[in-house]
Amino acid sequence: MEHFPNLERRGLLWAMVIIASALTFGLNMSCNPKSSPNYQSIRPPVPSGDLPFEKYQLNADSGGVIVRPTGTRLRIPANAFVDETGKPVKGNVEFRVRELHNPIDLLRSGIPMSVDSTRKEVLQSAGMIELRASAGEKPLELAADKNIDVSLAGFRPSDGYSLYQLSGDRNWQVTDTFIAGPNTYKQAALDSLAVIRRYNHPDSVRFFEMAIGDLKYAPFKSLNKRTWKLGMFQSRRRFDMAMRSDWDRVRMEPVNSKGTRVKLKFSKTLSIRGTESFKDTTISYEVVAIPILKPGESAGMLSEMKSLEELNKELDVEENRARIQADLVNSFRINKMGVWNIDKLTKWNDEKEYNISFDFADRINPDKNQVELIVVFEESNAYLRFAPQDWSNVKLPVRERISMIAILPKGEVAMVSSTALTEAMSQGSSTLRLKSERMSFEQYLKKQKSPGI
Repeated sequence: MEHFPNLERRGLLWAMVIIASALTFGLNMSCNPKSSPNYQSIRPPVPSGDLPFEKYQLNADSGGVIVRPTGTRLRIPANAFVDETGKPVKGNVEFRVRELHNPIDLLRSGIPMSVDSTRKEVLQSAGMIELRASAGEKPLELAADKNIDVSLAGFRPSDGYSLYQLSGDRNWQVTDTFIAGPNTYKQAALDSLAVIRRYNHPDSVRFFEMAIGDLKYAPFKSLNKRTWKLGMFQSRRRFDMAMRSDWDRVRMEPVNSKGTRVKLKFSKTLSIRGTESFKDTTISYEVVAIPILKPGESAGMLSEMKSLEELNKELDVEENRARIQADLVNSFRINKMGVWNIDKLTKWNDEKEYNISFDFADRINPDKNQVELIVVFEESNAYLRFAPQDWSNVKLPVRERISMIAILPKGEVAMVSSTALTEAMSQGSSTLRLKSERMSFEQYLKKQKSPGI
């Protein structure tokens, strides 16, 4: 019994050591909070889904002009590049370009859309471009006295915007101004395609001819030299009204085997101005006509119609290339490689703070798995990212169309559509427990129709 007090003292001593250790551990934890999330760097949320660059081969000695499918044009001067030591670069250079015109491609790239880590204001983009150059796998920069002229495709108005550059790939800085204007190259390309109009025949009551404003049609006598007569039961009044307009294209389809009766199919694409952009609408008109043929011309006429259809297919391809270009361009001059953005700072007046959680949290621990939340501002063309420790105070504008994705392990995402999020926010609670759709990041991109141009 005389040893028990010693045992009690030893037990008490160990208890005090354990308590002290726990207090020390707790103190250390309080002095070493979770590291701040990296919000101000180029960091694709899913590396395998990063927005790819388009690669071009340039001769550094002569420079060149790059024309993009969007309508963007880049004019690179001769002897524009230097290596990391400042030495001029000669010979072949790999020039890489990627454009970002919608919020999905912005988030794919991981390019930050806030001016600082507080994310109190978001950059609303009217078009972004990233330019890189390398030789032998080593990055290149522009020489001090060289600039690249950029005409960046504009798929949305840029009134009130400024030109930003991502300095050091981390910090947005307002730089020089830009000039917004129409894409004159697009209009010139469309104007160069066939323009078909009625040409008045001397006996215009009974006959007509067609004039084509494109040299590619010149070899086809059936168009520029042929006299036609309206077929039986065709409305002369409707024909006269239709042929007051110029048409983009005419196709010919023989009604009989000899080609003595032909269906003429006229078409024209109009660009209708919408609230934010133009929308293409195609109108058409068909009529049956009789070509005035000399003896022996029937076989040649049929052959010409087949060749004409091949030409029309080529012109359709050229027209489609031109029409997918932006109607507007924002032109500026850059003095360094990197990311350039037509932007304006956006701060909503109707923001509300929410505590956000997801239905997957009971199976996938957000903190342990470093699940990142990305808020997509679909109308403002922007996005913001939030680490799990920030989910308790996410500020969202009430009247903006917003969707979300959470980046889960193994390339999966949990998506909350704008419709589902609007419904959840309409309940009036500041706590949102969101139901999500699980899918791969690739499936998410397909669902969002990310063009990745």
